[in-house]
This record gives sequence, structure tokens and C-alpha cells, in this order.
Amino acid sequence: MRAAIVMNLLAFVVMIPNVGGVQDKPARHVEKDGGFSIELPPNWTAQEFGGLKFKILVGPVVNGFGSNMVFMDESSTSNLKDYVAASKKALQAVIKDIKEISETEMQTAEGAACVRLVFEAEHQGIRLRQTVYCLDLAPGKKLAITCSTLADGGDKLDAVFEASAKSLRIEKK
Repeated sequence: MRAAIVMNLLAFVVMIPNVGGVQDKPARHVEKDGGFSIELPPNWTAQEFGGLKFKILVGPVVNGFGSNMVFMDESSTSNLKDYVAASKKALQAVIKDIKEISETEMQTAEGAACVRLVFEAEHQGIRLRQTVYCLDLAPGKKLAITCSTLADGGDKLDAVFEASAKSLRIEKK
């Protein structure tokens, strides 16, 4: 089972207050131990979140919900296409009312292949739109970035999530 995506979608969908400062221009957040960096959307912050290996990115709170991006890496020798297919099966088995909206292939600004999945599902009584970006982080390692926002109007953040995902860089450890 593809633990990274399932864990991102199930365990870390929470109402997160934006307790950090506000930035005027995008900043690059570096996860040195993870081997990647990503540009934060304007007015978003990187925050520690208990139990997670990497910091999460949190946006302004709207209607009581802080849209967020959660990063999880996972060991996998599967090619990206097979990894995504297996992950989708695992999600459908665990989340009964999940509705797939789209699956598209894209590339980061540095040319890394990436698959973008968009779903809607109910979590903890809240209907969410979640976009998951899956890519190869290193040989035998995948990275899943799960971007969560309220389903109602959630498509308004598609460009924000995609700009950040495209800005992802693989860094030397």
C-alpha cells in the first residue's frame, strides 16, 4: 500500500491555524534532510507539525480551515506510473466516498516528471479538495505532496498549489 499518500490524505487533514508571520514575496523552504526545497506561496508559512518528518506549509485560514501542503517520502522501486496507480487503489480502498477529479502528468521547473492527482472526499466531517503531486525524489524514493483545501471554491487554489509544486527542486544532501 502506498503509505505516503494514504497517510497524507487521512491523518493530516486538520484545521490548522496560521500562526506564523506573513511574507511579502515567495521564499524557498528547504528540507535539508529530505533532499528537496520548494517555494512557499505568498502569505504562507512553514510550520512544524507533531508526528511529521517534514514541516508543512500553511496558508491563511478561510472559513475556519488553513489550506496546507504536507510532504511525505516513501521507499519505492516502482516506476512513477505504477506507484501512482497503486496509490490510487489504496486510496479508493480506504476512503469510500473519494471522487477523482483528474490525473495529469506535468514537470517541475527543473524538468522532473510529476503526476498530479485531484480528489474530493470528506474528512472529519469536512468536504475537502486535495491535490497530490507524486514524483521521484531519489533512486528508490518517492515524494508525495498533498495539498488540502475546502472543496467549496477549492479550485481557486489550483494555480497556487501547482506553482509551488513546479518550483520543487531536488537538493544535494
